[in-house]
Amino acid sequence: MPRPLSLDDLDDEQRSLLEKLVSGPRAGFLAEYVPPAGGWPLPGPFGPMLLSPTVGEALQELGAALRYRSQLPEAVRELAIVTAAVACQSGYELDHHLPLARAAGLAPEVLDRVLAGGADLGDPALSAVAALVGSLVRSGAPSPAGLAAAEGALGGAATFELVVMAGYYRTLATILAAYAIVGEGPLPEPPDSS
Repeated sequence: MPRPLSLDDLDDEQRSLLEKLVSGPRAGFLAEYVPPAGGWPLPGPFGPMLLSPTVGEALQELGAALRYRSQLPEAVRELAIVTAAVACQSGYELDHHLPLARAAGLAPEVLDRVLAGGADLGDPALSAVAALVGSLVRSGAPSPAGLAAAEGALGGAATFELVVMAGYYRTLATILAAYAIVGEGPLPEPPDSS
């Protein structure tokens, strides 16, 4: 695993991406981040994105579109992210998005079911979201019935965004795992994949 970049290591392209990240829609939590000694200059997947500014720029722009310009309601978006984080065992994403899911109004019992790997959330639309995202992240392919249920609950365009979101957060989980960036809280038991 490569040594994390320090602020002193950054070239002009990397500094430009860093500035874009800390002044864009993620400015609140990224601008407040204080890098630990020997750590990345940005938290989570954003530090490694600086390694390749061209790819990092495209990846962060996709994430910004999904998080800040999506037609998905905030609660649905956060449910999808938490579901993906559980399926990927991504502690960083769980630490960051569980509070956002609560703030978006997702009930504690719904989040408890998601954390346990469940997709029956007591609401057909939320259950369709969790089932679709969980299947996409775990196997890469939804069941035709799962895709139809999501389209019935959300419509075609929003379901497409949900499919892309599942892939995006799977990609972030891969980056976080590759660079050993973990969350602070305990992870739930991995969902049973049988």
